[in-house]
Amino acid sequence: MIGIAATAALTIIFLKECCLSIPLPMPIIQRHLSNVDLKATYKAAHRYLKRYGYLNVDADGSVTDEQFTEALRLFQKVASLPVTGVLCARTIEKMLQPRCHEADLEPSDDGKAKKSRRKRYVVEGSYWSSSNLTYSISRYSTTADPTSIDDAVRRAFRVWEQHSLLRFKKAPFRMANIDIAFVRRTHGDGEPFDGRGGILAHAFFPQYGGSIHFDDDEAWNPGPAKGLDLYAVAAHEIGHSLGLKHSKNSEALMAPFYQSHTSNEISLHSDDVDALHYLYGSPAEEPSAIWSPTDEVIWPSNKVTDEGNEYFNQQPNSLVNKVDICANPVLDAITVIGNGSTYAFQGEWYWRLNHLSYDDGYPRRISEDWDGLPGNIDAAVTDRLGNTYFFKEDKYWQYDADGRAAVGNPKDISSTFPDTPENLDAAMVWTYDQRFYFFKGKFFWQHLNSSRQAVWPRLIKTISSNFSSRVDAAFTWTNGKNYLFAGPYYYRISGWRVMKAVPGYPRSTGEWWFGCSDGKSIEEP
Repeated sequence: MIGIAATAALTIIFLKECCLSIPLPMPIIQRHLSNVDLKATYKAAHRYLKRYGYLNVDADGSVTDEQFTEALRLFQKVASLPVTGVLCARTIEKMLQPRCHEADLEPSDDGKAKKSRRKRYVVEGSYWSSSNLTYSISRYSTTADPTSIDDAVRRAFRVWEQHSLLRFKKAPFRMANIDIAFVRRTHGDGEPFDGRGGILAHAFFPQYGGSIHFDDDEAWNPGPAKGLDLYAVAAHEIGHSLGLKHSKNSEALMAPFYQSHTSNEISLHSDDVDALHYLYGSPAEEPSAIWSPTDEVIWPSNKVTDEGNEYFNQQPNSLVNKVDICANPVLDAITVIGNGSTYAFQGEWYWRLNHLSYDDGYPRRISEDWDGLPGNIDAAVTDRLGNTYFFKEDKYWQYDADGRAAVGNPKDISSTFPDTPENLDAAMVWTYDQRFYFFKGKFFWQHLNSSRQAVWPRLIKTISSNFSSRVDAAFTWTNGKNYLFAGPYYYRISGWRVMKAVPGYPRSTGEWWFGCSDGKSIEEP
């Protein structure tokens, strides 16, 4: 995320000598500042070093002199400054330089940044599985010419094409892998801009959708003319969208600090190229040599036949009496269909839920009401148009907003959801980005739509450490909040950028959704 790490307190003091220091308690700071400026400058530098990963603060908020000095030395090394450990004018000036808001280093528990890896380039961990990617510009700048923006963005993607098998093509909005938008202030992604002269742009890694946002309050130019170089900033942000983090090489395009280029064409540094090839292979390699998510992931076995799962208790086919959901509140799937009704599924049965428990007359057999839908489904999800998809083994069944079956059921999952494995555990549309998320075993991943690819499995334990083995069901309720079900418990998930379980969970599925013990309202489960 490109931005100016500016603060009024961090005033540049140009002095002839850069390595003078003063006695504690304000160590390693240039002389000749007033006490007020000294304290403010120290605090501003402290915030800067913490923000960008050079400094980790103790639980009580304290930082030792050794930690601060080491953080300064690391920053100076990354910034290609004399490594003195002194907060001098050149160091402060560098801190004021426009830069990317992505952290440079990853701090460790001892308050120091982690030791550098042997490789100078750094990759985030996620990447696109296809070499043919599309991008859209959903919102243009209100001050710059759209044609010049198109040209600058096209040339920025070309920078990365020249050294890889990746190919980029502009596509309509909502049909593209990477969306680009010029926005102002708070714009819905939890990363607000701050007007002219502050943060310039930010981008999201592939696992978060790859979107790129530019601050529309800035004075953008398509090249190295007066104003901000959109071509250069876009090329840097595209690197993040492809999965690259910041390079420790100050000459690399993926170096943290904003670089305006005097030439009309930007060339990748060898460090950028190495990172790109690490993720996507080199042009000399065959396309089959490029990694795909399934190269690294062995998908777990079928949900129904998975042995050793303490939560799963499949009902026998010969069962005559209705199941007691309170005795075994473990769901196969749950979803809100297009007409607003909430349905939960277990084995051969389903329930229609209300704000207290479930409606009279339920459970009912799935086969009685859902035309052609089998029991023991793996997962269910409803899209923004009100279409509901049920998954079982390698097939899916589609129903409209009122539960009517689509013509041609069932269909192969691979025909509509490419790269999606069989025998899913759960599926949902996340409120944050309105995209499909699938869960299986210890992993979950994002799927864009039928014209695109599945994106990068992540461990479900990153959502909550309680998810050690699997998620059984997932959905977005009528309140717009997301819920994951594991065994007899459920979790509410945060709705901004990164999936995390909300404090206060897990809770009992039987009590809060089916009214099993005390009839709790599930107005806000």
